[in-house]
Amino acid sequence: MPSSRIGLGLVFVLLFLLGLTIGNRHWIGDTIANLPSAATVREWMQPPADLPLLTIDMPFANYSLLLEKRTAAFATGAVLATPNDFVNADIRLTQNGQTTTIPVRLRLRQGPADWLVEGGKWAFDGQTRQNTVLLGLQQFSLQDPATNGWLNQWLFTESLAEAGILAARQQFVQLVFNGEAKGIYVLQTKWDMAALAAQGREPGAVVGFDTARLWLARGQFDGDWAAALADPVARVSLDDYRLLEVATERDPSLAQDEVLTAQFEGAVGRLRQMQQGEIAPAAVFEAAQYGAFLAQVDLWGAMGAVSLLNTQFFADPTTGRLEPIAGNGSPLADPEARIEPLHFFNDPQIAAAYVQTAVSLTDPAYVDQLEANYGAAWVQLNKAVAAEVTLEPPWDALRQRQELLRRTLEPVEPVLAYLGPPSATAEGVVEIELANRLTLPQELVGFQFGESLFLPMEQAWVQDGEGVGENGRFLLRATPPDSLPHYLRVRIPLTVLQNANPPLDDLRSFDLFVVTRLVGLENGRLLSLVRPGVSVEPGQ
Repeated sequence: MPSSRIGLGLVFVLLFLLGLTIGNRHWIGDTIANLPSAATVREWMQPPADLPLLTIDMPFANYSLLLEKRTAAFATGAVLATPNDFVNADIRLTQNGQTTTIPVRLRLRQGPADWLVEGGKWAFDGQTRQNTVLLGLQQFSLQDPATNGWLNQWLFTESLAEAGILAARQQFVQLVFNGEAKGIYVLQTKWDMAALAAQGREPGAVVGFDTARLWLARGQFDGDWAAALADPVARVSLDDYRLLEVATERDPSLAQDEVLTAQFEGAVGRLRQMQQGEIAPAAVFEAAQYGAFLAQVDLWGAMGAVSLLNTQFFADPTTGRLEPIAGNGSPLADPEARIEPLHFFNDPQIAAAYVQTAVSLTDPAYVDQLEANYGAAWVQLNKAVAAEVTLEPPWDALRQRQELLRRTLEPVEPVLAYLGPPSATAEGVVEIELANRLTLPQELVGFQFGESLFLPMEQAWVQDGEGVGENGRFLLRATPPDSLPHYLRVRIPLTVLQNANPPLDDLRSFDLFVVTRLVGLENGRLLSLVRPGVSVEPGQ
């Protein structure tokens, strides 16, 4: 029966061609004239010489399981991945004229269902089998680079790794899935002991947040993130760590190692304690590392890297503290994107590290050196992906973002400040009420009276040592969104002014400024004008 159907099909094709020939005797010549050249066909069929070719061969039964997962994703709007979703396949790696076969396990990657359109570039998580590696990786993801910024993401992760920050390194490849060419993909590191060792870390646990609720909320609003995040009741947030469960699903390899299991459970416990306000963020994170990471993210506008969708942390086995792992960030996608105040965890140590790193990143020499180190590699990779995308070099965009960071480090009038009531003067003091407007903490340096007199801040001017930090400096705590500013009362004895050089006798003839600097800086002066106060009687 099948052979007879094939025969009938051939007859119909021959009759169709005969009709075309009779109706238009020139059709064959016209068609041949419009065919692409042999060189063009070879270019279509073969990947660029500098991109490895990955050919995935998946048995039909296993592919059917992926299709079932895809159908379920369309029902909810999201792929919710589990360890049981992995199915066996083989990947044939062709590179430098050599082909090797690597046995793997693949699953659809957790994320939005609209990634799974017919004929689209589906995203996968993968693991090698039988102790093999794929381009140096045993755990990996495969995804469309268009979802993540193409070469900008590559350069972002390379710059982070150079700075000693854990980053999901990536490599561009050509992909064929069960005989269908899918175009250029990005092969990205997934975190296991080998990946940690490759970036100079001891074996340790990796933890993060359970993002299922976020993807389901997006699906509920038909894939519209803006609508889901704007819901005034549900409080769906990509940034607020207080509103999302810590993920307790662990790598199966941890079950074989009691030490790593204990590290994982300890890290999960500390994140939960931080969520509940029981311990300070600086007791959970490597503050210097995390602050530096935030500054890099801010320079690149890579907000996806601090989103709860992508955030992961490595538990340092020596200190027990967590280091950030930079994942997908979509760097330079939005020229105005900035980190949110929540990302500082309202912690002065993290904020100080952010400021210190931001200062170095705003140096013009930083981008100049980045271009010198990676410019040639960027050009080479750009040629390799040019068949699918036209990209602009990132250097000018980075220099523009450097200017944004510079302005962040030089805020205008960062302190709210008022003179106290006249009754304070009668008591022999100048009273000033002041509070930090910023989401970054500040150090209170002193007070500037006109142009001639500067008085450094003294501990005797505050009650019971309020605002005095561990290092003897005076801290003005940050004011997070939805919080009231915390006011500090400073009382400067009039005798200090009268004995100054030059002495001050009449405050009304001078402008008075509060002098501060961002925590983390050793130099710099930020000035805020002290406004006249208003006397209000009790009960009014």
